Amino acid sequence: MKYIVKKANTPVEWSNIPKACVESYVWGCEYRPEVYGQFCFNEGKGFTLKMTCFEKNPRAVYENHNDMVCRDSCMEFFVNFAPEKENTGYLNFEANSKGTLLLYYGPDRNSRTPIVDMGLTPPKVNAKVLEDHWEYTIEIPMDFIKSVFGKDTFKSGDVLKGNFYKCGDDTASPHYGSWSPITNPTPDFHRPEFFGDLIIE
Repeated sequence: MKYIVKKANTPVEWSNIPKACVESYVWGCEYRPEVYGQFCFNEGKGFTLKMTCFEKNPRAVYENHNDMVCRDSCMEFFVNFAPEKENTGYLNFEANSKGTLLLYYGPDRNSRTPIVDMGLTPPKVNAKVLEDHWEYTIEIPMDFIKSVFGKDTFKSGDVLKGNFYKCGDDTASPHYGSWSPITNPTPDFHRPEFFGDLIIE
C-alpha cells in the first residue's frame, strides 16, 4: 500500500489531502463504519494527522493518558519516521472521541516505552464529536520527531512506514480494520511488517 504525504501549510486545507481509507477487515466484523486517515507534511514544522469516523455516539469511557482507549471506539495511526535506520521502532497514536491518547514507542508489541517515560510531552489531540461523525487532529512537531528518531530533515521522495486503524474492543460490535491489510489469524495492529509506504510528495 502507498500513500502520498502532501506538503501543506497550517492551518491545513484538508480537502486537498488524500484519504487513506480503513477498509481491510480481515478478522470478519459486521460493523464497518466509514473511516479514513489523512497525513500531511508541514515543511520545517512537522507533520499533521487527521482521523475521521462516521458513527454516532462513539463509546468513550477512558479519560486518562495511556488508558486502554482501544477498548473504546478508537482510531489509531502507527508510524516509523526513520525506517531507513537500523533498529528503529514506531509510534502508536491511539485516541478516542474524548481526545484521550495512548502513545508508546518501540519495535514491536512487547517492547514498548510510554512517551512520557522518555521524558517527552505527548502531542495534543484535538477531538470533535459532530452529528454524524467524530474526528481528531494531532500536530506532530519536528522537535518531537527528532527526540524520538534522531531525525529532523525530510524531503520529497522520503518514505515513512505506517498504518491507519479503527477498532473497538468493548463496543456493541467489536471491530478491527486497517488501511494496509494485515495477514494474521487474530487481531493484531502491532505488525510493522505490514506497514504501508507513506511517501512525501
